Amino acid sequence: MSNFSFLEKQFPLLAELGEKAEQYLYTDPNTTMFKLRSLGEKMVELMFQYDKEMDPTDHTQVARIRWLLAEDYLLPQEAKSLTILRKLGNQAVHDDYSPLEDAKLCLRVAYSLCQWFMVTYGDYHYVLGGLGGSGGGDEMLPLFPMMA
Repeated sequence: MSNFSFLEKQFPLLAELGEKAEQYLYTDPNTTMFKLRSLGEKMVELMFQYDKEMDPTDHTQVARIRWLLAEDYLLPQEAKSLTILRKLGNQAVHDDYSPLEDAKLCLRVAYSLCQWFMVTYGDYHYVLGGLGGSGGGDEMLPLFPMMA
């Protein structure tokens, strides 16, 4: 079971990207960061769709994040989280960057961001919790597949 399975009903693509990112964590951290960059990009596209906003930017992720922040669709923390996924994902794609610790960071950031997204755009009755649904912080890490 994936830590991102709470997204399956309303946001199946986000759930799939999160699950794939988890699966590659120990065998290919580069792919984990790439998948999570894609998750962030899709999330931003969905924000424009759900908020019925035309994208007034040059269609780059950085411009979209800046616009959403300036227009109060994003809080500063969520903008920072999307930026982390964008920057580390770009390094993974363009520079073959693959440190395991950065891939773990991206998973934590993406999970938190997905919880915010679920409450904001999916089910506002959704109960926030730590990874694995336990409501805590780092104890969730053993729930990642193949975690030693």
